[in-house]
Amino acid sequence: MQSFYSKPLPIATLNSSGIICKLNNRRVFFYICPTDDRLNHDYFSTLLSCLSPNYIVHLFESMLRSKKILCFSNSLSKLTKCCLALSFLLYPFMWPYPFVSVMPSSWLNDLLESPCPYIYGCLYETMQRIPSTMEKDSIRVDLDSDTIDIGLNDGFILPLDLRQTLNASLEYLIRFRLIKSDLNLINIAISEACLHVFTELFYRLPDFFQRDQQNSSSDRKEENRLGYDFRSDEFLILQPMPAYVTFLNDFIRGIEIDCCCFFLENLIDFVFLFLGMIFLKFLDDYQRIDQPFSLFIQRLDERRQMTLDELAQNPVLRFRQTFDLLEKQIKHSSKSSNPIFSKLVKKFF
Repeated sequence: MQSFYSKPLPIATLNSSGIICKLNNRRVFFYICPTDDRLNHDYFSTLLSCLSPNYIVHLFESMLRSKKILCFSNSLSKLTKCCLALSFLLYPFMWPYPFVSVMPSSWLNDLLESPCPYIYGCLYETMQRIPSTMEKDSIRVDLDSDTIDIGLNDGFILPLDLRQTLNASLEYLIRFRLIKSDLNLINIAISEACLHVFTELFYRLPDFFQRDQQNSSSDRKEENRLGYDFRSDEFLILQPMPAYVTFLNDFIRGIEIDCCCFFLENLIDFVFLFLGMIFLKFLDDYQRIDQPFSLFIQRLDERRQMTLDELAQNPVLRFRQTFDLLEKQIKHSSKSSNPIFSKLVKKFF
């Protein structure tokens, strides 16, 4: 541990080099500073082993709606991994609100009264110290018994086709692959299933988003004071279905709220401010040189280049075929640490 701690952290670049640490001249640890710091799918398989696919999809939607989520378990390890997995399901977006994977019980009562959304992980013993009544924007998740308690008016918000595709993809993994397959492959597959939702919703984004040039900052127009121009109205008009427009309008609504929102007069405006924060944070970083969103940008490009025949194929079937093909190729590799493994992952995903 001293040897590892003494190494400086590498700087994130397109060709990041990692820390190599040898213990007892045989065990090697690698630490690589990722260029895409929102991409982390190490614990998705743990989440899928604890919660049913329909519950994961519901929590996925709940985070997009900026809900309050309390997760409970007797296991510290399970609690931490599942809370982290939930927060990373939103890639390329990030959870911009309070997040504590293991919340001390003495703090919880005060923090639960906060008006802002959160994700808190709590041991079972904490449940006796909090009110039994549910707030309308709160969700309680029991990781040990695979149950969730939801508040009032907590319906679906994703377009039906995307919701069904996500749920069916996760169902396929949990029914046929979770036990048999390599956990790293499961993690990648879950990540891709969630990313498919955002790829379908935002593949037109590059056509309507433009970041200001650095050398013209002094001449920047007042309407572009945030550093970019996003033509949201045009973006919404060209959506393929009304359900997409309805979801996206609420999801990006925060960009339409003026500065007077800091002097809110009613709770509805307050909620809409929260709804837009996830998207606002993404726009702040999108197309910046130091925040490339490498995987997301790659998926957008692939989606924009798909042919009509490819688009006509059932997305769940395409997900299964890609997963099966990758798994087949990996099994032919002698070891997962072999360089071939990395090449295969890049090729098929």
